[in-house]
Amino acid sequence: MKKITILSIILGCVASFSANSALITSSTNSALDGATVETFNSIGLGDYSSLSVSGATIVGNGGDMTISNDFNTTSFGVDGYALQNAGGTPTSFSIIFDNAVDAFGIWGGAYNNSWTFSAFDSLDNLIESVTASTSCCSPMFFGLLNNDMAKVTLSGAGDWVIFDNLTYKESVSAVPIPAAALMFLPALLGFLGLRRKLQA
Repeated sequence: MKKITILSIILGCVASFSANSALITSSTNSALDGATVETFNSIGLGDYSSLSVSGATIVGNGGDMTISNDFNTTSFGVDGYALQNAGGTPTSFSIIFDNAVDAFGIWGGAYNNSWTFSAFDSLDNLIESVTASTSCCSPMFFGLLNNDMAKVTLSGAGDWVIFDNLTYKESVSAVPIPAAALMFLPALLGFLGLRRKLQA
């Protein structure tokens, strides 16, 4: 009975470490502490089919994206240059990370429709999809908290939005949790064996 209880505790700990899912609604969320922030300010103004930024590639799905400073410092963006889908094209963006991330977020302004944020793993399997309730026009921060996200898509059904300050934090997986649990298991079994020997 005791062995089953201890095994249940170990499995519960492993499950709690691997289940990590939430919508982020603040750039000051502690999950983003130490995150990389791409402001787009060092990218030249103009249209792009894809953009290589620090640690990620952004692809416009259905048309070219625009780096612009129109409207950005007035009411829709955060500062300086921003990423736009002028006229509602492209209809969605894919953000492909160089290394997996556990937390991601981005400021968006001039929302007129709800936007869907979807996370995918390295095999392009959908991990999570969340539709954020948005409103025009001041910038709002949305993101995802989930383990090992390799790609995030932003979809808004043709809504023209100004995105700024892409924020993400790479996964910390020097020792994967299941491996750490397996390393802990022999010590636990040894402790149980020693305890049984002392009781005998």
